[in-house]
Amino acid sequence: MSLYRTVLAEGMRKDLSALLNRDILVGSWPTLRTLVSTTVRGVWEDRISELRALADVPPAQPPARRTDQGPAAA
Repeated sequence: MSLYRTVLAEGMRKDLSALLNRDILVGSWPTLRTLVSTTVRGVWEDRISELRALADVPPAQPPARRTDQGPAAA
């Protein structure tokens, strides 16, 4: 996620084609769009209609942290 965030915001054209995968970008967009500036978000959503269509999809929730670690060692 950090790589995509950085490349979307600061990458050169060659970085975009070398480092980004369209399917991963689209699949990650609901979360990724919350990590980039509104300017970056707008540029990418204007450029790729699939991203614009995901604008209202809520970001993925991280997996719940387990608090039970099993029986304590004696």
